[in-house]
Amino acid sequence: MTTASDTKAAQTRAPAAAGAARPGTASGSPAGTSRSSARAVEVNGTAVPLDDVPANWTLADLLRYRTSLRGTHLACEHGVCGVCTVLLDGDPVRSCLVLSHAVRDRQVTTVEGLDLLDAGLAQRLRAAFVARNAFQCGFCTPGQVISAVACIVERHTADEHEIREWMSGNICRCSSYPQIVEAVKAAAAAENNPAPS
Repeated sequence: MTTASDTKAAQTRAPAAAGAARPGTASGSPAGTSRSSARAVEVNGTAVPLDDVPANWTLADLLRYRTSLRGTHLACEHGVCGVCTVLLDGDPVRSCLVLSHAVRDRQVTTVEGLDLLDAGLAQRLRAAFVARNAFQCGFCTPGQVISAVACIVERHTADEHEIREWMSGNICRCSSYPQIVEAVKAAAAAENNPAPS
């Protein structure tokens, strides 16, 4: 059942068309603010112009409404839940907290682009998440997978406690934490001991 507040939140967040302004703003920018300068950000290996992106858009807004990459989910929009986690120059960040103009000339990797970053690791993580049922509803899974990639790449997988600590910034409302930790452990073990080819 959709409530009036749900409808209002959706209208405030989602422009009617790619490049359209958010409702309630003149040309996408509130009074007294300017648009991003004429530059681009690289998203999953593709340059995305920032010329006409409203200055008040977050990186999450840019990804979802300009590039149509919907794997980056939005939930709390306060940087607490980790659902919107992406890699910015290889480091995990909450895309709901990063303004679009702050990513000029930088590289963003979303869950859709993990194969471009490291196809083997992405495949091992997907397989480990599936084999260990490390998701239920799946809403948090993209952010969990992005954080897991950073956890493994940065070698924070010495033991279960370290994995739990590293992954603690991602909330799973279905409480699949034990399975998520097992999936990260399995993918890390496969990363450290790849099968002979």
